[in-house]
Amino acid sequence: MAELAVTYDPLEHDRHQRYQPSVLQTLVALAMLGAAHDACAVLVPIAAPGKKLGEWIGGQTVEHPPGYFLAMTNDWNGSCSYAIARGEAQAAAERHIAAVTGVAGWAVIHRDGRWTVTEGRELN
Repeated sequence: MAELAVTYDPLEHDRHQRYQPSVLQTLVALAMLGAAHDACAVLVPIAAPGKKLGEWIGGQTVEHPPGYFLAMTNDWNGSCSYAIARGEAQAAAERHIAAVTGVAGWAVIHRDGRWTVTEGRELN
């Protein structure tokens, strides 16, 4: 049986450590999900001033603008749908870095604490 080779990439490690929701964002999101039993996720804004879309430079600054947007499990088209929550989280990130070049995005925080970060638009 062949062994799986794992290559350590310092930039990938740096990106994973920085480009994530803050501890506070995660704690608040988990509290919201605990109180809202019909929710599937909380979306939060993330901003990366000076970042280019799709690129990562070691030491990149990541900021966590205010805002928590609940996505309800069965609300596919309504005011608590995933699409609305995603749009609100991205808009909050865009407002946060409107005056500088950078990337506005969002993180999705799930009930079990897993999260994903998605880049939205590159501004300016």
